[in-house]
Amino acid sequence: MTTRFFIQLDDHAELKRWFLLRDDNLVQQGSQLNSEARELLDGATVIALLPDSEMVSRFISIPGRNVKQRLKAAPFALEENLASDLEDLHFAFVPKAGSDLIQCLVIDKARFDFYLAALEEMAMTCDAITCTAALLEAPEDAMAVLQLEEDWFVVNDASTQWSANKQNAEVQLRLLSNQEQLEQLLFWGEQASAAWLNAMPLVVHDQIVQSAWHSLLCRYNPATINLLVGDYSNEESVFESIGKWRRTLQFAAALVIAQFIFLSVQWFYLDSQKESLKAEITKLYQEVAPGARVVDPRRQMQQLIKQRQGGGLSESSFLLMLQGLVTAMDKYKGIQPTNLNYSQQNNELRVDLLAGG
Repeated sequence: MTTRFFIQLDDHAELKRWFLLRDDNLVQQGSQLNSEARELLDGATVIALLPDSEMVSRFISIPGRNVKQRLKAAPFALEENLASDLEDLHFAFVPKAGSDLIQCLVIDKARFDFYLAALEEMAMTCDAITCTAALLEAPEDAMAVLQLEEDWFVVNDASTQWSANKQNAEVQLRLLSNQEQLEQLLFWGEQASAAWLNAMPLVVHDQIVQSAWHSLLCRYNPATINLLVGDYSNEESVFESIGKWRRTLQFAAALVIAQFIFLSVQWFYLDSQKESLKAEITKLYQEVAPGARVVDPRRQMQQLIKQRQGGGLSESSFLLMLQGLVTAMDKYKGIQPTNLNYSQQNNELRVDLLAGG
């Protein structure tokens, strides 16, 4: 379920009205942010609508296929269009799908800060900030006019959008009509267009709606131009996120390095222990089986132990015992064997020796 909470501010940055929409259905509206209204904010996307009188809106044409390059060029095109320095202005851009047009919304930085401070004082955290006319779209080669109570919103899809009271809107529309810049007009309202509109030399198409506000707010979508960009963006950049997590990342990196050093030292220690054990086995094997060739001391020692415990072949066991006897007799000259008995069952060799006088 999509829940959107719209809050409209007046020229003094005070609450004018609010609306709650769920799945494009107008559920509730009011003019005060009491505790009951604030409970509706839970899980909702909050959109602030600033006065259109504070905004300058333009549609500038920047040809090209690469959207990123067109958006990079947009500030220069806007500066030329406004014939003004952009240093004290805050602006946002949105490319219009299927055309070379880029929508620009401009507001004075000081005034924007004023509205942001008011929203902060209301404890309102907004996901988007735009204006009412930005939600209105005109058909091709025509203008769209929306009457919301005493306010009139006019959008020309190819150039600009503006708002005015009834008197100023009538003057502007008559001027455009007389200059033959306006041939047809789409009128949005809760009742048919006024007589003075129909008296103009243009074609007026009426779009009668049950609730003008509801019909307008339903047109909002995530692609609607949003002033919360650049320095005012409420989304953290990658570098800001890294900055916040820098200490944690540094600690994790130090932990990984310490673990690597510990494992390396442990590996070298175990490797030296392995070599030391191998040397001990070799030495022991050479003592038990002197003169034997040592290739794999561990495997050879296991075989020797098996044979000594009777687990090997009797012939091999007997020969090893005999070899040991010969080695011992070599150390003592004048000793001669007179009787020799071998027990396979007990893996035992009994020898009677005679020492020469």
